[in-house]
This record gives sequence, C-alpha cells and structure tokens, in this order.
Amino acid sequence: MVPMMAKIERRSGLEYKGAVWDHSVMRVYKILSLGFFLALAPPYTLAAFYSWSAHADTVRPEDTRTAVKRDVFQFFGLKDCGSFPKLVLDSSNETDGLPAYATGLVYEFGICMPVNKGMALQAYDQARSISNPAAALRMGIITEGLDADQRRAFRSPRSYFREAAVKLVVLEPSDRETTILALMLPGETIPRLFQEQLIEAIEINDGTAEQLFAASLEVLSGQDIPKNEMIGRHWMMRSMAKGHVEASYMIGTWYLDGIHGPTSPRSGLIYLWDAASKGYGAAARDLGLRYLNGKAVGKDLKKAYIWLSRAEVYGQDISVNLMILREKLLEMDDMTVEDHHHIQLMIENHDTVVPF
Repeated sequence: MVPMMAKIERRSGLEYKGAVWDHSVMRVYKILSLGFFLALAPPYTLAAFYSWSAHADTVRPEDTRTAVKRDVFQFFGLKDCGSFPKLVLDSSNETDGLPAYATGLVYEFGICMPVNKGMALQAYDQARSISNPAAALRMGIITEGLDADQRRAFRSPRSYFREAAVKLVVLEPSDRETTILALMLPGETIPRLFQEQLIEAIEINDGTAEQLFAASLEVLSGQDIPKNEMIGRHWMMRSMAKGHVEASYMIGTWYLDGIHGPTSPRSGLIYLWDAASKGYGAAARDLGLRYLNGKAVGKDLKKAYIWLSRAEVYGQDISVNLMILREKLLEMDDMTVEDHHHIQLMIENHDTVVPF
C-alpha cells in the first residue's frame, strides 16, 4: 500500500472507526475554489493553497447536516432560511463551479428545502464539468448508494471517483493527504472505492514513462472519465521527462498545432526535433512535411529533404514526397552539386539538423 494512503485509510474510519472530521467555517468555500485553482494554477500554487485548507477536530456523524448548513449559509451570505434565495442552475456565468457545488449541497442535505438527490446530482454534474473534483466526489458518493435502475442515467461511481482522483494527483505528494481529507464533509469517511482510484492514480503519476503515456491518452480521450486536457498534458510531460520518445513527438505536435493548449511554434519544434533526432520515424516524417509545406514552421526545402530522407531510413513510406522534393531541389538556383552531396552525407551519417 502507498504509505500516504495507509495514513488516510487509518484516519478514514476503515481501520480506525472513530475517526471523523470537522473543518473551519470557510472550509466549503476553500473546497469550492478547487475547480478554479485546478483550471488555472500550477501544482506548486495548489500545494500552497491546500496547506491551510483543513483541520481535524472531531464531531458526531449526525452533525454533518448542521455543519453543511452553516457553511452553505456562509457561502451565500445568509442568516436563516427566510433569506434563502431561489437557486437557479445556470452555468453561463460560472468559471469555477462554486454556486453549482453549493446548490448540490443544498439539495443533497435538504438545506431550507426537501432532500432531492436528483437535483443534487444535476447541480454537482454542472460543477464537475467546470473542473470541480469535489463535485465529482459527491456524485460518486451519491451514485454508489443508488440501485441499478437509478444508476442507469449516470456513469458508474468508479468513474466519478476516478475523475476526482486524477484531478488530485497533480499535487505534491506531501500535500495529498491534507487535500483529500479536506474534500470529505464532517462525519464522513473516505469511500473505499475512492481510495482504490486514488492509489491507482498516484501509482500512475509516480510510475513509468509508459504508464504515464497511456494514462495521458486515456484522460484526453474522454472515454473512461471526462476529458481533462490539463491532466493529460501534465502526464504527457512527465512521460517525456522520463524518456518516452513518442511523448516528445506528441507534445511537439500539440505546441505546433495548438492542440490541448496554447500554440508555441518554438517549443513545438524543439520537442518534435528531439523525437525525430532520436530515431522516431513518425516525428522525422512530420518534421520533413512541415518544412516542405511551411506548416507551423518556416518553409525550408533543404531541411525537408533531410528529414524526409531520414524518415525513409527509419521505415516511413514517403517515397512520393521525396521524389517531388528532389525535383524541387534541382530547380533551386542556390542548390549546388556540393549541397546535394553534403545533404546526402548527413543522411547517411545520421547527423542531426538543428531546428532553427
């Protein structure tokens, strides 16, 4: 078992049954802000944010609703139910999912209105779609308690727990325990299924280049869990840092074409060139075609010829492109016989070509 998870399991009530948690009056507001921070802030900012987000005084489990009511009133600035506003689910002006998450708490725990799990799930789903992992966690907890027929309209509890878990593992290891405990409401214990997903996500985040690469593609595909570009890029960058050549190729194309994030031609060219120079045929082919067509890089027929020839050596089928390119090079006024000979020697000797 991961050491950090062993601590959480002991404190979650699975080993130590008496462990329950309370938080400060502003706890809900801090947790609600999680979606906004995850969407915009780097991991080290998140780590600092969570270092003060919770403390661990004990309360009786039956006080959960009272604590939630207090925090919801604090969030909306209310004194009693008489001043409670009509909550309307409207995502048009939301950037962090905070009102929707608070609305979910209102419906789930029956604050100033009857309990309505269906409306709670609707509100949480809205907050979850705006990168709020606390909302995904609540959806996992609620759907885990539904029967088979009721679950048909939703994804599996495992899927919601996994979504929350992968959004949390970008934190530094030393801050994960505090963060995870801060997400649980007073009197609640951490669900075992959520623990399992956390363990798996942490092992991936700290795992091999191959594990990170596969996990990145999974998160970006949006199949098992909703698509999350921030986590996908984070894991792909970690994979590349551990030596995965295809990850360098993927990141290079993302930066050049503005996929899963902003465009950065210089960074994209560096990563693509790195993969191509290490023998990754698809990267050499892509680089050659980009130089040939001037796509996201300056048009350069000499570099195009070098990289397409290199791609052919690496097993890529680009014979037609090379034939056309040779004809274009022969038509260039500044291409001498010595130039052709020099290029051919570079190809045969596997010399690299700097990207700039």
